Amino acid sequence: MEQAAARGAELIMTVDNGVSSIAGVAAAKAKGMQVLVTDHHLPGDTLPDADAMVNPNLHACDFPSKALCGVGVAFYLMLALRATLRQSNWFAEQGISEPNLAELLDLVALGTVADVVALDGNNRILVHQACSEFAPVNAARGSVRWWKWRTAIRPSWWPAI
Repeated sequence: MEQAAARGAELIMTVDNGVSSIAGVAAAKAKGMQVLVTDHHLPGDTLPDADAMVNPNLHACDFPSKALCGVGVAFYLMLALRATLRQSNWFAEQGISEPNLAELLDLVALGTVADVVALDGNNRILVHQACSEFAPVNAARGSVRWWKWRTAIRPSWWPAI
């Protein structure tokens, strides 16, 4: 945070942490930065004074899937941001293509399985989409589908979808 402030950062965004980082958020805000917390951990009695907080386990949150991992929360935030930018015609005004967030599903699936969260309906869909024949293959980073094909291995933990 100190390095970010020294470089003139105006926004700190956490992924998979921050719901209990009261002192860290206060320090960032004292340096004049805005703070967006994305987390999935259960909140305590006191929340940090973040400018915005995205966490399906907050008491006021009605998102149906409480079992998301940190990367799942970040992915849904990106989906919402893309939808908002699309609705406001931002991509066309900037002359850029909308990002294909499906290209990130392999990382979302990997994070979901690695975090050992419950494969509830929502998480199962995210993992299934990453493993489907229609998922983009990113051989440069080794997508889930690419590794599955490359190794021809189906570990016992691989979800039966």
